Amino acid sequence: MKQLFFFVLAIGLCLVGFQGMGQVSQGTHALGLGINWEDRDIVGERNNFVDNFKVSPSYSYFIKDRLSVIGEASFHNRNSGYAYPNANLNGLAYGFERKEADVSIGLRKYVGIQPKLFLMGTSGLKYHWNDMYSHQVSNGDESSSQQSTRQFGLFGNLGLAYFPHEKFSFELVFLDVQFFRIYNKIRTYHSVDTHQYHEWSFEVEGFLNQPSLAVRYYF
Repeated sequence: MKQLFFFVLAIGLCLVGFQGMGQVSQGTHALGLGINWEDRDIVGERNNFVDNFKVSPSYSYFIKDRLSVIGEASFHNRNSGYAYPNANLNGLAYGFERKEADVSIGLRKYVGIQPKLFLMGTSGLKYHWNDMYSHQVSNGDESSSQQSTRQFGLFGNLGLAYFPHEKFSFELVFLDVQFFRIYNKIRTYHSVDTHQYHEWSFEVEGFLNQPSLAVRYYF
């Protein structure tokens, strides 16, 4: 799948022409939508499953040529887990369900590489929320826990925008940087225990193995 993605991307870049410009001028509005979906089952000595869905609508307005204010929201639902069918392992299994939501606002700058291809850089503020419920079975004992996380801080990312038409663009984000404050609360039902912790975090992530793709309409 990854090889196919990069092959299609390479074909698209080779077809970039010089006869049109992307719609990135002052006064332009744009609506964007990103969707990520993954459904995978692996059967073997350890059975694994992943069910992953994320949707991210956004709106932007160009306050200057090649400079826009952008607001985005996203919702992410992920189910994952594994189980050992081997009887010698006493039915060892683990699974979790995680729901996430993000709200962000920032500035996005477009730098022309070719008339239809732009490097885009975005920076701003982001609020993140997630709740995760996990369940584990080991040696006949069951335990479960719930973790709630809130994050607020700064973010920045780099990507590419390709305009096959002046009204549409395809976007690929390949690098993301975040610096934020974490508020965490964990409740373990097996031991009826609850604890909280706060911390600062700095993250740098690349997405070439699982890139974030979106389409945007300009008007």
